[in-house]
Amino acid sequence: MKNTFLLFFFFITFSSYSQKEKNYFLVDSIKYEILSKNDKAVIDSILPLYHKAKQDTEKLSLLTVLIQNLNNETVWPKYNQLLYTRSQELLQDSKLRSEKEIKTIKKYFASALQDIGFQADNFEFNNLKALDYYEKALNIQEEIGDKHGASITINNMAVIVVHQGNTSKALEYYFKSLRIQEDTKDKEEIDNTTRNIGVAYLTQSD
Repeated sequence: MKNTFLLFFFFITFSSYSQKEKNYFLVDSIKYEILSKNDKAVIDSILPLYHKAKQDTEKLSLLTVLIQNLNNETVWPKYNQLLYTRSQELLQDSKLRSEKEIKTIKKYFASALQDIGFQADNFEFNNLKALDYYEKALNIQEEIGDKHGASITINNMAVIVVHQGNTSKALEYYFKSLRIQEDTKDKEEIDNTTRNIGVAYLTQSD
């Protein structure tokens, strides 16, 4: 999920290629040669693992790591769209899958929805679209009990409504997120949300 929460990944170094085709990159229009050193390292670390992966959930997990660690604003959305499409396809063909596997796929689908919302908010400046996708993600996260994912989604929604001037609604979101973080004992995020609540109260008093 694209947000202020940092995800650290220690890169494995693989040999690079002068030309990489779609069957390697998985998506169209990746201009590898102009990517940053970091993004090349991410791609050359994750994609070989993806191509070797046997399980669908393993592939979705690797796509998620790829999305979280890529910085290029034209590249990570392509992989997020792939995550969205692939997880949706797997859910539509889930009759032979275990309940645990379906739950895992739904978690990745919600992550893709959330990042579509992030893209709509931060790059398309379309708050209504962002909130719509955040709400779709949150519904799934609450259904499957993904408390960490739900907390992030709710915080992202709060940021939008603060900017819309709806401080009371933002506080409602922040306190909902805080309750989840207290339940999961996520001290760092409790501190972050508490600060956001303070800022929202100051905004409300202006």
